[in-house]
Amino acid sequence: MTTAGAKSADYETWAALAETGSHDPSEPTDPNTGTNTTTPITTSNTTYDYIIAGAGPAGLVAAGRLAETGASVLLIERGGASLSSTGGTEVVAWNSSVTPYDVPGMAYYLSSSVDASTYCTDTASQAGCILGGSGTINALMFVKPQDADFNDKWPVGWKSEDVRGASDRFFARNPGTELASADGKYYDQGAFGVLSTFFAANGFKPVSSLEEPNRKTDVFAHPPMNVHEHMRGGPLKTYLPLVENMDNFELTLNTKVIRAVRNATWVSGVEVEKHDGSHEIINVTPRTGKVILAAGALSTPRILFYSGIGPSTQIQTVPSTVTLPAKGQWIELPVGEGVMDHPIISITLGTKSSLSALESTAYTSPDNATIALWNQGSGLLTQSGQRLNFWTSVKSPADGQTRFLQGTCNSPSADTVKIKLYVTHGLTSSTNLVLDSTGRNTVFSGSPYVQTQGDLEAYEGFLDRLIKMANQPDSILMLQLSDGSEAPANITAAELFADLNSTLTSGSHFVHSAKMGPDDGRQSNGTSVVDMNTKVYGIDNLFVVDASMHPDLPTGNTQAIVMVAAERAVERILALDGLRINNSNPNLRPSRNLRKSPRSGQGYVPKPWMTAAKGSPRHQAYTRGLYEHKADMRDMYSS
Repeated sequence: MTTAGAKSADYETWAALAETGSHDPSEPTDPNTGTNTTTPITTSNTTYDYIIAGAGPAGLVAAGRLAETGASVLLIERGGASLSSTGGTEVVAWNSSVTPYDVPGMAYYLSSSVDASTYCTDTASQAGCILGGSGTINALMFVKPQDADFNDKWPVGWKSEDVRGASDRFFARNPGTELASADGKYYDQGAFGVLSTFFAANGFKPVSSLEEPNRKTDVFAHPPMNVHEHMRGGPLKTYLPLVENMDNFELTLNTKVIRAVRNATWVSGVEVEKHDGSHEIINVTPRTGKVILAAGALSTPRILFYSGIGPSTQIQTVPSTVTLPAKGQWIELPVGEGVMDHPIISITLGTKSSLSALESTAYTSPDNATIALWNQGSGLLTQSGQRLNFWTSVKSPADGQTRFLQGTCNSPSADTVKIKLYVTHGLTSSTNLVLDSTGRNTVFSGSPYVQTQGDLEAYEGFLDRLIKMANQPDSILMLQLSDGSEAPANITAAELFADLNSTLTSGSHFVHSAKMGPDDGRQSNGTSVVDMNTKVYGIDNLFVVDASMHPDLPTGNTQAIVMVAAERAVERILALDGLRINNSNPNLRPSRNLRKSPRSGQGYVPKPWMTAAKGSPRHQAYTRGLYEHKADMRDMYSS
C-alpha cells in the first residue's frame, strides 16, 4: 500500500533550507593517496586516543564517559554552539542569558526562532546540525524504554537486563521530569483535564511514565520531559560540564567529519572540513586509537559510504572530490538498509464545553508575569508544548504482531484538542537510505511509513476504538475530519485513516541505518553493519554508537534510548581494552602530544564563565551545577 510522502512536522521550513604501499596499517597514512581527491589536505600534529564524529546525544555521552577514563578525546561537531551554557549567543528578546534552545516552552517554535544553519540541509529528513544534535531541536519528549524495546529484537548482550547498569547510570545523571516548574505546579492544563477525563472514562489508567516504564497499554500521563533545572536538559547539561575543562578533552565546533581515513582494516584517523572550507586529517593514537561515529542515523551512513564502507552502488556515487580507499579495500556492508521511523498522523477532536487555548505568542513573546515566573524557574515556559501523553497497543491480524501506539496531545485552538498518533514499537515498514545523484545528500529510496498491512491495521485498530469512544452518548469530545468538520457517526476506521493520511508526518526518530547484530553483513544473508561491541565488521577500530546501530524502534521517542544505548556501547568498547566505566585504568594517561583547546577561532566553544559575568545568577548557577556534577563523578569513580 502507498501513502502520501510523509514529512516531518517542520518539513516545509526544513525543505526550504535544503533547497537553499607497505607500512604498519595503524600508522597515519598519506591523506592524498587513494582515489578521487583534488583538494590538498593538511595533517594535524596532534593525535587522540578517541575521535568521536558528532556531538549529538550519543556522541556527548560517549565522549564524556571516555574522557572520564583519562584517555585523550576529541569530539567533533559540524554545527555551532547552542545552549547558553555552551556559549550560544542567539538569545531570546526577553532574556539576554538564555537562547531559544534553552527554553522548553519554545521547543515547538524553534524552526521560526533560530538561525537556519541549525538544521542540516544534506540529510533525508530533518536533523540538527548544532551542538547537541537533534537533542537540541526536538520537543523534549523523554520516554524511558520499556523492557520489550530491548528484548524483542536487540541481540544477545543488549537485552533489557544487559543494559540495566547503563540505564541506571544514565538516568541517575539525567533523570528527566514530569513536573518541570520549580513551584510544583502544572500550567495551562485545560487540555490535560479534558483528555484525562476522556481516556479515564474509556479504561485508560494514569501512570508516571518515568517511574513505570513497562506500563505501555491503555495508560496516560503528564508528559515526561528532558528538562533539567527548568531548562532543556540532556548531556549538554549532565555530561559535558564534567569533562569540558579536562586537559584530555577537546571539543571542536563548525567542523564536519567527511570520512574515516583507513588502510585496509585499520582506521588511522578522520578527514574533516573546517569552517573556512579547508580540509585536515586528524589521527588517532597508533595501534590503539579508535574512531567512533555518532553523526546521527541520517549522516553516519554517509561517513561510512565516504570511507568505502557500504553497498558498492553507494560507494560508486561518492563525489570525485572525496578520497576513497582503493576499490579492492571497499567493504560491502548493508549500510543504509532497513531504515525505520515512527509515522505520525494528527487527529483533532472538538470539545463539548468551552476550552481556552494559548496563542503562540504566549511562548515566543511572553508577558511580564510569565517572564517573572521563568526567572524563578517556574511557569509555562518551563514545560514542553505537550499536555498529555498516552500509550496503547494493537495486535495486528495480518501477522499476529503486537504494535504499540503513542499519543502526544495539546490544545492548538479554542474548544479543540489534538492527538499526534504514532505507531511505534513493533512496526515493520522500512526503506533504504542512499546518496542522491550528486553523492552529497542522503535521501530515502522510498517511503518508510505504513507500507505493511500490519502497520495499517495498528492505526485502523486504534481509530476504530477512538470512533466508538467519541460516539458514546456521554462523550465529552467530538471526532473531527482533517478539515475540521465533524466526522460522521458511521465513519469506519478505514475511511477515517484515508482522510487523516493527508496529515502523515515523520517522527524524525530514525534507526537501523547501520544495524547492530551477530550476522556479519559481509556474509551471505548477513544484515548487520556493526557487531555487538558496535564495531564495524571488517574494520579493527571503527565504531557506531548512535541510533544508526539500533536494530529496532522503541515504544516512545528515541531520545532516552539513544543515550542509554550509548552508555552501554562505551561500556562494551572499554571492555575491549580491559577497562570498565566504574573502574577505569588509573595508569591510563592522555597522549603525550595532547594540546589544549585553542583559545580563539570558529572551532572553539567559549566556556560558560567567559560569557557570563562573574557573580551573575547565570555564573552562580553554572558553577554550582559544575561542582555538584564533579562531586557526583568523584563518588562514582572512587567506589
